[in-house]
Amino acid sequence: MSKWIQFNGTSKDIGNGYFLMVAHDDGGAFKIDSIHVKNEDDISYVANGQVVTEMIPPKYEKHLDNDGANSMKSCEKWACIGFVKICCDDGSIHGGCIGVVGC
Repeated sequence: MSKWIQFNGTSKDIGNGYFLMVAHDDGGAFKIDSIHVKNEDDISYVANGQVVTEMIPPKYEKHLDNDGANSMKSCEKWACIGFVKICCDDGSIHGGCIGVVGC
């Protein structure tokens, strides 16, 4: 699994971390410590396996790829925000995903 997951959206440096949000309304957002984000050529990447400090799940769902949804045995429900799969239980990042999924 890749160490860095590309985030599809915008990121804002808020001093003690980054706030990453999906470009369209109600698509979700999350906050993560600065050391777990890298920016290259206007693209943001988040470190796989790290934990978000705050999450605003999407308010709607559009499943495009459910692959691996059950592979996270320690996670009952997950969110897909900006192509990043996040466990709703503990905020841990578990790779990429396709679609919009809320907790």
